[in-house]
Amino acid sequence: MTRIMDFFAKLAGDPAAFCFQLAGLCLLVGVASLILVPLIATGMIVAGGVLSYLAMRLSRGQFITSEAI
Repeated sequence: MTRIMDFFAKLAGDPAAFCFQLAGLCLLVGVASLILVPLIATGMIVAGGVLSYLAMRLSRGQFITSEAI
């Protein structure tokens, strides 16, 4: 789990903000392709929901990163 958090921290200074942006992108692509490809759209909407949940947990500091250890 710490490797995933370190990866997000390297991509953006604030991993929670990065997750929120990625979740927004997933939701946008999911809703936009809902008419064309329903299976892909459903997957993107679910991924956006999971990423937004992860971002909320990250913004509250409920994950322990390697810097805290």
